[in-house]
Amino acid sequence: MNIHQPLTLNPNTFWCRAIAQTLASLGVTDIVTSPGTRSAALVSAFEERSDCRMHVLTDERSAGFFALGLAKSLKRPTAVCVTSGSAVANLVPALCEAHANATPLVALTCDRPRSLRGAGQPQTTKQAEFCAPLVSRLIDLSDPDGSPEGLERLVAELLTIAPHLVDQGARGPVQINIPLLGRMTSVDGAHGWGVSPPPARPIAPSFPAPRALVEIDTIAKTLDLKPGLKGLIVVGPDEDLPIAAIGRLAARTGYPLLLDAPGGLRGARLPGAVAEADFLVTRREVFALKPELLIRIGPAPVSAGLQQYVGACRAPVLRVDRRSVEADYLNDAFRVLPLHDHAALDAVAERLDRGDTAWREHWLDMARACRAALPQAVATGGWSEIQVADIALRRPEFGFTHLANSLAIRLGNLLTGLDGRERPVHANRGVAGIDGTIATFLGEAVGTAKPGLLLIGDLAATHDLSSLEACLRADCRGAIVVMNNDGGGLFDLLPVRGTPAYRPYIRHSAGVDFRRIAQAFGLGFDRCGSIEQLDAALDRAVRPRARLRLIEAVITPGAITTELRDLIGRLSSHDATKTRNHPASPVSTPAEA
Repeated sequence: MNIHQPLTLNPNTFWCRAIAQTLASLGVTDIVTSPGTRSAALVSAFEERSDCRMHVLTDERSAGFFALGLAKSLKRPTAVCVTSGSAVANLVPALCEAHANATPLVALTCDRPRSLRGAGQPQTTKQAEFCAPLVSRLIDLSDPDGSPEGLERLVAELLTIAPHLVDQGARGPVQINIPLLGRMTSVDGAHGWGVSPPPARPIAPSFPAPRALVEIDTIAKTLDLKPGLKGLIVVGPDEDLPIAAIGRLAARTGYPLLLDAPGGLRGARLPGAVAEADFLVTRREVFALKPELLIRIGPAPVSAGLQQYVGACRAPVLRVDRRSVEADYLNDAFRVLPLHDHAALDAVAERLDRGDTAWREHWLDMARACRAALPQAVATGGWSEIQVADIALRRPEFGFTHLANSLAIRLGNLLTGLDGRERPVHANRGVAGIDGTIATFLGEAVGTAKPGLLLIGDLAATHDLSSLEACLRADCRGAIVVMNNDGGGLFDLLPVRGTPAYRPYIRHSAGVDFRRIAQAFGLGFDRCGSIEQLDAALDRAVRPRARLRLIEAVITPGAITTELRDLIGRLSSHDATKTRNHPASPVSTPAEA
């Protein structure tokens, strides 16, 4: 058997070219791949297309998250292509996140021929099954059929994924499992057909029409929508929100608009915007403010304190979400409005009209007072994760920010203000894991072609070090700021810190030498232990044409416990935070904040 026969004699060629052409017609032109021979024919089909941009990472888990970052930053579907067997299992973490965030990530999982399933051949597993719960559409293709009729059937089946790539109501990740012929590789010549492919015909996919409006009258009656209510709009960490529609709702109703940082709405200059809710809910008097209507847009807010406030509300709740919501751990009773139905959201705003003015002004007064006191309150503190996050997030040179889960996103949500800069803020809040953070950030950096800022802890950074491989080939700029507090610093704020196994097994110090990591991947490096050193390192990171820089901020373990409590205390005791009716009274511990 001659395994070096020309690729053009292999039946997989025609099949894979049809797959590549169809996906390109659906807007899938960024392909992330990992090395493998079962996927070789499909990778070759993409590589020969001038409208496709190829990216490669060795680790399939990294490749999946890199593709996720591309899809989020480009706001269009992106594909990740892998070989068979356990390679597919490595996509599961990224698919979990894409499923929870309704991100159109296309998993192209190459497979052995159907006839060899269950026959004990190496690199085979039930790969068309274990991704199924995480995708909006699963297609398990037949073996390649290079006949005109076979290719027509293939294209028709592939086009069925179109709604899941663009329709806000059905959007989400998809898996296309692709059996390919060949005993050793998918470009073997043993099964070669010396035939020419049928002429390629233009593919014109049809996309779904907008869905019909929900029944506004029913929602209005159930929730008792009317003018003059003490309403509150809480916007969770969603990166693809209809800014204009939310702005119209806030402007028409006048409701305070409590915004999480991920998504970037804090820079959109929306009426009634409040960025300080995480601080405000640390005060007892805020829990005495009872809304008469709660509108929740997107997922649950980041802050545990704001979650507690939302969960304690007994007002009617309108959930505005991109998915159908059947249960909610914060609010038992609610009505759902599709996020993509802007006309319905406008109709709700019309029914509500203007809300209670005194209620609005009270919230905005508290927010303004907190905003005015915050810079001095932060500056008064000692060197800690708070100082590091504040200094990095205030730098205007970065084109986008990614907040890693755990402590970084909580501090980013506390400190990212209403600065008027329309800068995207990304985070993997779907399932809120720490895995794949660096890969997602690098995908976003390549997608935007702008210098980015990643704020991350040492544990989350250690979890995804292999993804730095992308920096060896891609032009990535900006800074990865690692808050090194010697393990899982967020856990210091939680009751788990009192368990006997806490220090060695839960908090866990990995002891990584980040200087050597930076050298291995060709990154600039700085190790900082003061504000002055961090400022200088960031200056180097934002120089024109500077490549990505790894900045390690070394912090005393446990410092966050006292520093966060003291920060909240300084804000609460500041004269500017006091109001006539509700004197400041801090009650939350840092963990509750």
